[in-house]
Amino acid sequence: GRPQAITSFLDLDVPFTVGLVVDASAAMAGSGDDIDAAALAFARANRPEDEFFAIAFNDTVNDLMSADSPFTHRPAVLRNALRQRDVGGRRALYDAVVHGLDHAARGRLDHRALVVISSGRDTASRVTLAQLVDRLAGSPTVVYAIGIVAPDEAAGQFALKIHLPLVKAR
Repeated sequence: GRPQAITSFLDLDVPFTVGLVVDASAAMAGSGDDIDAAALAFARANRPEDEFFAIAFNDTVNDLMSADSPFTHRPAVLRNALRQRDVGGRRALYDAVVHGLDHAARGRLDHRALVVISSGRDTASRVTLAQLVDRLAGSPTVVYAIGIVAPDEAAGQFALKIHLPLVKAR
């Protein structure tokens, strides 16, 4: 609701390290195939130099890529990693975003982004919202939030909409 000063604007087509941070809480049961299909389409639409990683979260945060290959350029590898998530439990959303920021920082590319897909409010994190906002303020990683919300859910019940600091423009 307030004007924001544009500090820089670049029109570049550069490769990115992109992390998919996917809600695997019980609230997401039944959405897995749609998320996998969207992630695969997204990965295929990007340039071959881009590198991806995947994280799932519910009560805990889990890297879905193997420890010996924490990043991939191949959409099929990303799709297979996403299919490994176990759905159930609560949402450690803030913990997952912080973990995603840390993981993205280990990427080999200078430009980084997280795409956070969640059904709503954090219910299980150890990280507080204030701590998350501080981490985001000091991070060069751009975070995009995608909400998967039931049509009957009140707009005010969705954490990623309420807490706009999760979405930051660079």
